[in-house]
Amino acid sequence: MRIFAGQFRGRILQVPKGGLRPTSGQLREALFNILGTTIAEATFLELFAGSGAVGLEALSRGAAHVTFVEKNPQAIACIERNIATLGVERQTRVFKGDVYRHLPKLKGPYSLIFADPPYLQEDLTKLVKHCAPLLAQEGTLFIEESIRAPSLGTSSFAPLQLINRRTYGDSELLEFKLSPS
Repeated sequence: MRIFAGQFRGRILQVPKGGLRPTSGQLREALFNILGTTIAEATFLELFAGSGAVGLEALSRGAAHVTFVEKNPQAIACIERNIATLGVERQTRVFKGDVYRHLPKLKGPYSLIFADPPYLQEDLTKLVKHCAPLLAQEGTLFIEESIRAPSLGTSSFAPLQLINRRTYGDSELLEFKLSPS
């Protein structure tokens, strides 16, 4: 897996073997095209981080700091190796363990949150509600999910609002913002 753009463009990232589904290059590239220049100086939170590729791409493109949360020991080791390889230890923090255990401990606000939970295994309404207090006023939450997941329909996500959903192959990228006051 490679970083697509920015300071670390072309650098190869390690990916944990077996059991994890990395965010596709197509979805990752689309995400950063959506973000455009808003990534500059952003505080970025990557939940269910896997290899950390999305957060490291954010750093490469100008994010100020990235926090990773992951519970798989092989993935954590991979994230830490990737951080060391890129020399970005001062711009990152890795929380090891269950996302829901760490969310209350995190110090927001984050301008951008990206979550890639195991497909069809997470209650997305619960995830959105747990992320809401960590999001900056103008921030955005993105969640990657399977296109086979049950539709979120008109579920209440207060104080967040689902503003967009885009399909990339077998994945769907859901975009949330704080509801207008």
